[in-house]
Parts: sequence; C-alpha cells; structure tokens
Amino acid sequence: MTIGIPPVSGTEIKSFRKKNKLSQTEFAELVGVSMRAVQLWESGDRNVSSLAEKTIREVFLNYKKAGMENAYINSSGNKFTSNNEGDLIVEVPLLTTEAFARYLDELSDAGTFQYEERVPFVVDKIDRGHFLAFRISGDSMNGGRIDDTPDRATVLGKELPMDLWMDGFGESRFGWIILTKRNVLFKDIIAFDRETATITCHSRNDSPEYCDFVLSLNDVHKIFKVLKRTF
Repeated sequence: MTIGIPPVSGTEIKSFRKKNKLSQTEFAELVGVSMRAVQLWESGDRNVSSLAEKTIREVFLNYKKAGMENAYINSSGNKFTSNNEGDLIVEVPLLTTEAFARYLDELSDAGTFQYEERVPFVVDKIDRGHFLAFRISGDSMNGGRIDDTPDRATVLGKELPMDLWMDGFGESRFGWIILTKRNVLFKDIIAFDRETATITCHSRNDSPEYCDFVLSLNDVHKIFKVLKRTF
C-alpha cells in the first residue's frame, strides 16, 4: 500500500507563516489567493484546493532552498531576505547597457542569461514578479525634479507581462524601462494607441535632443515599471 503525502493543513500554513514572519496578506500574495482564503485555511473552515496546494508546496520548498531564516526565492529567481534592521531586501540581477546585446543573443539561443552582478534594494513586501536592475546611461529622465533620475543611477524594475500591455500602461512615478530589439530605453509612456499597438515615449529633460517619439510594441522585447532608485 502506497501512502501519499498528507494534504497541507491550516496549522502547517500558520506555523510556516509565523516562523518566517509573514502576514496572512504576504502569504496570500505568494500563493496567488485572497487573504480571506488564508484565514479560512488556518481556521479550518476550508480545505486547501489541489491547485493552491501545489503552489504552497513550491513556496515551502523555495524557502528551504534559500537556506536561511526569513528568505524566499520567487519563481523568477529573485531572492528576498531580512537584514538585522528588519528591512526586507530583494537581490536583483543587474542588466547593464554593455551586456544588453549579449542578453538578447543568449535569451534567443538558450533561453537563459548569466548575470555578472546583483544589487540589493529595500522593498515593502515579497512579490512574485520578475525584477531586474538597470544602470541608467544619460540624463534624458533628469529634469531636475525630485522624482527624476540622473545619469549612472541604478533603478529597480518590475516586468509588466506582455499579456497586460493591451490594457495600457498607466502612470509611473519614476518611468519605464523599455527593452527593444536594439537598445534599452528609459522613458515615460505618455500615450498608448491600442489600434496601432504603439506607445509615445517622453523624456523629462527639456533639452531639444530629447523629443517625444512613437514606438511600435512589435519592436519591444520587455517593459519594466521602475519602482526604486539608488544614486
């Protein structure tokens, strides 16, 4: 007789959360469910579905693989840890302008890219998204205002999945990183035309060489919303 792995219990979830100092909201975001679902699991008023259980076990395993308390590696390989001050830190691969051509080539050939450097950022919560860091080249997004970004700053970007592009891009406090098939752009997206699948890119520097331009999404590889900056 084969004995299967017992289903994940609410007690097990609660114990895991407490050990790793996760709130019900944070755990719910990791699993992709509502906070109410976590509450019902932990109270015993609802059993964990087979689909949610698979994700929960992946979360458990990723914490174990991280090899340290209060650490989590999401499905994109971004590692979240807590420092001695209690800050939540995410370690993010840095994609430099110099490495961009190699990045595209290696993704095309093998689907993977080996980053040479990772940089830490303090964040507010654990996130399942795909994060990359970029070192800014130039002052096109530096108009002298508090939310503008100078040359050589490093920014944290969270990828906007391609299947959400047609929903529009909304506002971004710091701007967007746009990876085209030729270069890395750091711009505001001030207009989106759904019919032609084009975006209008805008610089915050008023100098004449930084004029607005229209870009076809067919020429875009990835888009990241800039969340944080370091100088």
